Amino acid sequence: MNIWNDALKNLSEDELRKAYDRVITTRQDRRFPVPADIIAALNGTYEDSAILGWNTAFRAILTHPGRYLEFEDPLIAETVRELGGVPFLSNMSQRDLGFQRKPFISTYIILAKKSKRDYNPVCKGQYLTHNSKPVLITKKEPTLIEEPKEECDVPF
Repeated sequence: MNIWNDALKNLSEDELRKAYDRVITTRQDRRFPVPADIIAALNGTYEDSAILGWNTAFRAILTHPGRYLEFEDPLIAETVRELGGVPFLSNMSQRDLGFQRKPFISTYIILAKKSKRDYNPVCKGQYLTHNSKPVLITKKEPTLIEEPKEECDVPF
């Protein structure tokens, strides 16, 4: 049981409760969950992060082609460099860039599993912005467009 305590010691009681609730309500397999399952339920999997990273990188390269980009998540920047860098990816058509999705996700996952995490968040482009700084690219949290409406009983 000490192994479990060591693996989960960085989580608060509320985080643990939330993670256990997610595991209990969403698990498909019947085996007993391990600490990695609990952590993944709270933070998502490597693949979840890689897919969100691809969405961020794809949008950034299309909207700021050729510019120096500074990513909030340095793993995205390192993955972009591994795939050839901003200049290379910016010169692709949107269709061809779309074919980079699978290699991006695979590379991101490999880099995320490495213990080295001090990657440079800036990707060199062909040119800087007018203020000589890279464009800061942040992960967008999903936003609620309108408040959910309360369900009301409708008589039939």
